[in-house]
Amino acid sequence: MEYDISILVSNVLRELCVPNHIAGFRYLHKAIIQTIEKQDTTVKKLYDVLALNHSVSVSRIERSMRYAIASGWQRASGDVKQCYFGSYYCGTNRPSNLEYVATIAEHVKNQWVKR
Repeated sequence: MEYDISILVSNVLRELCVPNHIAGFRYLHKAIIQTIEKQDTTVKKLYDVLALNHSVSVSRIERSMRYAIASGWQRASGDVKQCYFGSYYCGTNRPSNLEYVATIAEHVKNQWVKR
């Protein structure tokens, strides 16, 4: 099950043009999977767990995720952004790390249920 969810998350991140060679991709990937598996995950807990697992600081996790989101946001088409995030985020507005992770986690859960 986790393998299939991992593939779904990777596919969504790639569709949103998040570069998979940067650390933020891995952190986003793990954060989304963790959010799917544990409903009550807060940002603080999420950053703490990721920092502990990757032996880096919490600020590095947050900054890397923010950079990955910004990189993908510049590259992704408006249609793809609207598909996942709605019309509010289609312009120059970019979702926060938490909004991004929660939205993608919800989308992947919905895809998983349809299978």
